[in-house]
Amino acid sequence: MYRPARVTSTSRFLNPYVVCFIVVAGVVILAVTIALLVYFLAFDQKSYFYRSSFQLLNVEYNSQLNSPATQEYRTLSGRIESLITKTFKESNLRNQFIRAHVAKLRQDGSGVRADVVMKFQFTRNNNGASMKSRIESVLRQMLNNSGNLEINPSTEITSLTDQAAANWLINECGAGPDLITLSEQRILGGTEAEEGSWPWQVSLRLNNAHHCGGSLINNMWILTAAHCFR
Repeated sequence: MYRPARVTSTSRFLNPYVVCFIVVAGVVILAVTIALLVYFLAFDQKSYFYRSSFQLLNVEYNSQLNSPATQEYRTLSGRIESLITKTFKESNLRNQFIRAHVAKLRQDGSGVRADVVMKFQFTRNNNGASMKSRIESVLRQMLNNSGNLEINPSTEITSLTDQAAANWLINECGAGPDLITLSEQRILGGTEAEEGSWPWQVSLRLNNAHHCGGSLINNMWILTAAHCFR
């Protein structure tokens, strides 16, 4: 009578060292995969600059909009920048949008045209045409929700290289390093000041027109440029 061979316990169960090796290898592979995924999604990103021009149909141009030093210029450019920022922060590009800056307000007929530079961050493998299309789509949404600003719907954007963006900002508004990079944080490593603490920013005025800027460093002294008192 045929009797089957006995199966030893070592052949029925995996060696514990083998099991341990398989588990460790699996954990390592999973960790490496997650690390690479995080790197490519969060760190392997490149800055992209885009230029656009918005025609404001219900704002009449005047000489006060010719200089970034005037209150009227700062107010209008601030409204435009806030509108663009709000629109992108409420869109599917909220994580890619960094900042928008009005480089220049100029006359367009009897109205105003705002030249704007926008900064985004996308992963390097993004398609340029696709990114441009997505940004234009969000801007079209802004035109439908522009509040009390009536904007011409024929809005197009142009891609800029880093150098072209820097050159354009320098030529149009004499921008410094912070503005050229369009950094979201103005002061690196800084902390939020308590409300009312020094310094305060002040406007030195001559004949009720802005002449120079300065910093009020205490209740007696203003720090400003020497040429302001020539």
